[in-house]
Parts: sequence; structure tokens; C-alpha cells
Amino acid sequence: MKIVLIILVTTFAFSSCQNISSRKLASINNIFSEYQDLECSPEVKISCSGLFQVHEKEDIKIGLLINGEASLAARLKSLRDAKKSILIQALVFKADEIGNYIAKILVEKKKAGLDVRLIIDTFSNMDVATQNLFYELKLAGIEVEGYETAYLGWVNEVTPKDIKQPNKRFHDKLWLIDSHDEINRVAIVGGMNIANEYFRLGTTSEKIWRDQDFIVKGNIIDDMTTVFERNYKDQKDIKAKHWINTDKTWAIWRKTIGQKFRNKYLQIKGDKNIIKKITKIETDTANIEFSMFPSKSQFFQNRPRNAETYIQQIYKRSFAHAKNKIFLVNAYFIPNQELIDSLKYAAKNGSEVIIVTNSPETNDLPEMSYASRYTYKDLLSVNNDPNTLGSLKIYEWQGHQYGEGTIHAKFAVIDDHTVIGGSYNLDPRSEKLNSETILVFENEILAKKLSSFVINNDIRKSRLISTEEAATYFNPKNPPDALKLLFWNGIKGML
Repeated sequence: MKIVLIILVTTFAFSSCQNISSRKLASINNIFSEYQDLECSPEVKISCSGLFQVHEKEDIKIGLLINGEASLAARLKSLRDAKKSILIQALVFKADEIGNYIAKILVEKKKAGLDVRLIIDTFSNMDVATQNLFYELKLAGIEVEGYETAYLGWVNEVTPKDIKQPNKRFHDKLWLIDSHDEINRVAIVGGMNIANEYFRLGTTSEKIWRDQDFIVKGNIIDDMTTVFERNYKDQKDIKAKHWINTDKTWAIWRKTIGQKFRNKYLQIKGDKNIIKKITKIETDTANIEFSMFPSKSQFFQNRPRNAETYIQQIYKRSFAHAKNKIFLVNAYFIPNQELIDSLKYAAKNGSEVIIVTNSPETNDLPEMSYASRYTYKDLLSVNNDPNTLGSLKIYEWQGHQYGEGTIHAKFAVIDDHTVIGGSYNLDPRSEKLNSETILVFENEILAKKLSSFVINNDIRKSRLISTEEAATYFNPKNPPDALKLLFWNGIKGML
């Protein structure tokens, strides 16, 4: 089932000079003070080593990449401007028009002497064309962790110590350019993978997605780089302990037989109109500086393999401490009871809570929308409480009626001053299985701009769910819907 296969290969190492050693996060700002006393990993060797410091706004600049076209423009510009290193981690790196276009630039940069490395997911890139693309990148000297020839990547994940480990995937998304250059470094984080649909390059509506990224400059990129490097190191360590170290095999292959098969697959091919659109986006934005604002910020990674729950804690506390308004946009919204209670608490205490998520018609994983709908009755019940001072509304995305596909974004705006955004879905996989990352930042200009886009785009293209309708979703009478919900609850119980 596709739900079980939505995963991302990467891992962890245990040290970082940027990490916080105590069990509390240092902070003087009211918003970030809510993130004190986070519960760290119960594993003694890990403890709080996975936490990063708060960065003051004087040190960090952040900008919104409000859709796929904007993110692609920023990504292509950063690639062309790269002088020292390119570090990319993604769940999906597809060999479609944009995947091949980016891969060709990566090879050019590698030939120019840059440090170019990728981390992708073993199980989310199974088609032959994509496997061939990774093979070509490896021949060019680019390390692609998570990929092994003949679909052997899964072998490294099998261990008798934890039979669930192959299902504990890594969903982090990182785009780091010249990350050790204090002047020129730039990062892009958020929800987007590398494929046509994320950058709205598709020729059909289901391949034109609504997603959200953020562009970042400043020393918080050190923390993002630490996440990449510990994930990368762990991949290397796994192979080094395996009875076949494929890195040694690749070193020999690159120098000998492999040279005869170079450049067979690495070509920019496909739909000419899509390629023209990519070229135009790159040309039009080659000299543009993206709007960025000083923002107090903090970066979080959540590693279930290390029993870390930081991102759940951040979301829960942010909801519970909201004063006026919460905009929550989440692709796969299946919150646990603690998150449900914190959202209801916010509404009860005077906040206007607005949730936007996929409908079954727009969800690329429709089964998840049936599970999402199961939570609506509980959430909306707060509106019937006479003591509730605010309100809670749920909207389902109807992008298919406007020439768009799934909503893949994962972010929240709290009280028009704080933004939480990244790879984290409010669902059981992100909570219990997937490694994830989020960026938390405070900036009124950016928060209000993102809130405005939610109102004028996301809500306008969505449908409000009534209390009566939510009751039918909680106990569906339609046998197919009931079966889908029953199946999901069975899967959830196995996680």
C-alpha cells in the first residue's frame, strides 16, 4: 500500500558542534521561550544532542517561496551560482524533465570540482528511468546515498535488531548550496521533492501541486548542514558494516568497465514545452534577488529511530499558546489526540483555528483523507461548547476544480507572527516512523504574507466542512468508505 511506502532514506550521526547539550533551549523571546523544557531522547547516548540553538534575527534572513515556480527559480539560480558545494536530500528525485535538467547541472558542477552529494529514498525512486539517472550520477563521481544498483538499497536496512527498521524512513528535505561559505551560502527547505509536479510543470492538473518552501541565509544553515552530514555519515556507516561495502565496488567500477557506459541516460529529454518552461523560469530569474527578511529562527529534526519527538512538541505547544489565530495547512492531516486537544484548546480560548487539508479527490494518497475525516467530528465539537471563545473550521482542498492537483504543503502560521514549516505531516508516519525537519521563525511581514495567501488562494479553492458532514465521516454508512477507514485503522495500529 502506498501509505506504507511513503518514506525517505537518510540517517544520523551523534555529534555536532552546533547542537545543544543541555535539556533546555536557551531563549529570551516570548515566542521561543515556549520551546523551553522540550523532552529529549530517552536514549542516553543521544539525549539532547539532536537539538539546535535559537538564532537571533540579526543573523538570519528568510523568504517565502510561495509555490513551485518560485521554488524552482530559487533552486536553479542557487545551483548556477554554486562555487563550492551542493548538498541535496529529497524523498523523490524523479528522472522526468526537471530531474534530468537538474542532474545535468549537478554533473557540470562536479566536473568543475564542487562537492556534490545527494541523499534520496530507496523505496520512493523505483522506476527504471530514475534508477538509470542515479547510475549515471554515480559514474560522474556524485555520491547518491540511498541508491544501489539492482534495487539492493533495501538490503542495508534489514536488521534482526529491529524488524520495523525498513519502515522507519527519512522524509527530510534539504537543499544546501555553499553551506560552509559564510557570505554566499543559501538553503531551501520545505515540502518539495524533485519532480515536475512539485514545481507545477505538469501538463495535467493532477501534476500541478500546491506546495510551500522557504529560502534561508545565515548561520542557521550550519544546523541544516549538520543534519545532512549526520544522515550522510550514517548511510556510509551502514554500508561499511555490511558484508558487501558497495562503495568499494563503485570505486572499482568507475575506473574500469563503468566508463564505457557513461552519458547513456543523462540527457535532457521529454516534453519540449516543459523543457522550454524550465529554461524560461531559469532565464527570467537568473539575476533576481529574492525578498528576504531578518527572522528569529530555529531548526528542528525529529528522528523516531532515536525516540525524538521535538516536532510534535513544537506543534502542540504552539497551538496551545496561540492567542488569536492559527492557519494550519497540512497535506496528510491525521493528528493524534494530543494535537487534536491542543487545537481545540486554542479555539476554546479565543483563537480562530483554520485547517486546510486534502480531499479524497485531490489527495495523491486518497486513503489518507478518509482517515483524516475520521478526526473532524472531534475537532469540530469544540464549536458546540458554550464556553468556546473562538472557533475551529476545516476546509478540504478542491484544487482539481481549478486545474491543480494535490496540496502537498506542510506549515502553520501562529498569530500572524510565527511560522512553522518543513517536511512534517501531522500524521502517524511523521510522528512515529519518518525522520523529519522543520524551520520555526518569527517575522510579522512573512507571517502575514503567508496568511494572506492561505486566505486568498488555499481557502478560496477549498470547501468548508460542516459539523453534520463530519458526523457522517466519523461513522460512514457507505460500505466502500467504511472499508477504507477500517483498513487505515488497521494499518495505523501496526505503526
